[in-house]
Amino acid sequence: MATPCCPKCGKTSFHKTRSAALYAFLIYCAHCGAVVGVVPARGAAGTTTSGKGGVTAGDDWEARV
Repeated sequence: MATPCCPKCGKTSFHKTRSAALYAFLIYCAHCGAVVGVVPARGAAGTTTSGKGGVTAGDDWEARV
């Protein structure tokens, strides 16, 4: 399986942050900050229901690549 990389700088390290306004998680490059993907948030009003601090397998962007 190919490793995803940032189209702007080519690095392979990413972070995610939740955008309440968009009801989604923004995936961004840890090196240059470019937004490289969006994953819809799950649950009522865009919240997750996991006991893992809001992270579920469905929210894991790497599982969707």
